[in-house]
Amino acid sequence: MMSHLAPLSDCRRVLSFPPKTPDCSVLKRIGELFQTHQRKATRAYLHAEEDVQAALNPAGFKVTKREMTATSFYFSRLLEAVRS
Repeated sequence: MMSHLAPLSDCRRVLSFPPKTPDCSVLKRIGELFQTHQRKATRAYLHAEEDVQAALNPAGFKVTKREMTATSFYFSRLLEAVRS
């Protein structure tokens, strides 16, 4: 996906994804236990930040800013990457 999107961005990308951390993994498992219908299954795919960064580097981008966002039931990692 990164290699496909790289040519579409001139200078900067902002990415948001659910991070693969122990806390988020536990919360996802708890959510899966309480699903009431197959269509309401938890579909968040957790990604290790290192894997996302490793995909950005060959596409010519370097991560310059990192932030964590959270609500009462959702956590996400924000990365800003610029062309290197």
